Amino acid sequence: MTLFIDISKKKESKILILGSYHPKNIRVINELKAELNQKGFANVIIAKDIIPNNQNLKIIYSEVEKLMFSSDYNLFIFSLSHNQSLIVELTTFLKSPQFVEKKDRAVVLIPQNFNISMLQGLLEQQELNVFSYFDICEIVEYCRRFILLN
Repeated sequence: MTLFIDISKKKESKILILGSYHPKNIRVINELKAELNQKGFANVIIAKDIIPNNQNLKIIYSEVEKLMFSSDYNLFIFSLSHNQSLIVELTTFLKSPQFVEKKDRAVVLIPQNFNISMLQGLLEQQELNVFSYFDICEIVEYCRRFILLN
């Protein structure tokens, strides 16, 4: 039996990066998008690039939910601070029946030294990929491998 991964199809996948858009944290999200693009993944999306920030929160969360549903991969990147909106988005993803089939193609990235107790109740009993990272290099490599193997 031969294991064959069609990398060209993987690189066409729609990848949604979710995280904090606080000026202190957006750098990591932008770097991940740029690195994945550089590695040949052409369809990498950051929600803030598509959804105008001047809309009310209900509309923004509704649009993010549509993006999560239409994406092949959902990457939730937590930072050491300013994670409130990401917690809402992750909660929506985990609690909504429409995302059950997508959990195996989602990953939650948590920085080392992160107070995990904030997410423990949310992540308990979820079959979800969780990765603890130290820096952007680890995020990029983990996400690249995750997408290629899943």
